[in-house]
Amino acid sequence: GPHAGAVYPATCTGGRSAPPLNPLGLGGEVELVKLEKCSAIPDFSPLGRCSALQTLVLADCGDVPSLRFIRSLPKLRRVVFSGDTRVVDGNLHPLVGIPEIRMKDRRGYNLSVEEIRRAAR
Repeated sequence: GPHAGAVYPATCTGGRSAPPLNPLGLGGEVELVKLEKCSAIPDFSPLGRCSALQTLVLADCGDVPSLRFIRSLPKLRRVVFSGDTRVVDGNLHPLVGIPEIRMKDRRGYNLSVEEIRRAAR
């Protein structure tokens, strides 16, 4: 189908009791990851192992320490951060070059969404 591999996990509900991302459940075949209300996940860097990832959606995932893992995702085409998802270190440079980005500007980010889009051209 259009999304080879599975969504990991489709949603994690319950917030604080969410398990850490299991790298064994994430691999090179996964093209779509959508995480909702996963603010309990302390470390999103295992997503960097999903080398085929094309779409990343983090909805109400609270604090994401860093986007460094995005540099390991050459096929990423679409990134959506919604709700209270926030990049803690404020460094949005890993998003430059990704065609579709949907997120809010926040204080403490080193680039605005508009600047990311301009840089991508």
